[in-house]
Amino acid sequence: MQHFTVTLTGSAQVLGAGKSIQGKAKSVLIQADGANANLVFIGAVGTTLDSSDYGYRIEIPAATIPSQPLILPLADPMKIQVLGTNTQKVHVLVIY
Repeated sequence: MQHFTVTLTGSAQVLGAGKSIQGKAKSVLIQADGANANLVFIGAVGTTLDSSDYGYRIEIPAATIPSQPLILPLADPMKIQVLGTNTQKVHVLVIY
């Protein structure tokens, strides 16, 4: 198991980039930071990801309370991309 925080750049980025990912996981949980003020979009690496073309959307947290995590069973963090406003964050838990 491992966890990490990804600071978003405003461009689509690979969720596990720069992390020591050990391959396919039993589950990947992604949760928006409670301070985020905008949506976060999730998609597959190698596909277009923008505010009108995405696989899943993480809602804006209400009053600094983080939203429910997105739970992806049997996922590989290196094949997931995220998109959100520059300096916003997502928290990731990877279960092997």
